[in-house]
Amino acid sequence: MRRLVILFFVNALTHGRVFSPCELATTIKNYYHDSQFDEFVQNIPLIVCIAGYKNYNSSYRLTSEDGTGYYGLFGIHHSDINSCSTREKKLQLLDLLDDDIKDDFMCFNQVIQNNILRINFFDKLCSPPYVRYVPCRLDNYIIGKLIDPIHKDVFEISFNKEVDPSDILASRHADTSESEGAFNFIGHVMYGMISIVGMLFLNYIRGFLYPS
Repeated sequence: MRRLVILFFVNALTHGRVFSPCELATTIKNYYHDSQFDEFVQNIPLIVCIAGYKNYNSSYRLTSEDGTGYYGLFGIHHSDINSCSTREKKLQLLDLLDDDIKDDFMCFNQVIQNNILRINFFDKLCSPPYVRYVPCRLDNYIIGKLIDPIHKDVFEISFNKEVDPSDILASRHADTSESEGAFNFIGHVMYGMISIVGMLFLNYIRGFLYPS
């Protein structure tokens, strides 16, 4: 079994940033401008949610001892970094760990946004009941709801146990539903008992005030 090494850090070479959901949404909106904006603005909630599973941390690292793993705001896999390079710039690992997230967006578009299987995977993880909705005002004209993951640790757990994150979420939701069901059952029982006691008490008062 591989040993899990999880690092969230800022060192001398990289200066990361932890966003709030609305801060990240605004940054994305400003990045996707002009002709790109109309195409990607509708995907902002999903993009924010994907970053949410990385704790909105631009210095996110989830790696094993040999350095393999996921890096940056969107958890780009180390094997995808080379495919994010362009003629103008060869992308380096450290480029995904600083607070300049233009490289993260570029790589996100290349390896996640344009990959239907990966988008469908995250679309499932970013749907109810695994998320909460957060209101956000992007500007004077756009007010929307962002998607914030409830269980942000599922990728760390799945990486360590080598299981699908969606299986972990489904299991947690089932446990929560069972607990809520048990609580509701107990609540109904208590309500019934209180009602019976109340009726008996009222009958006693009536008998005391109006003896036959």
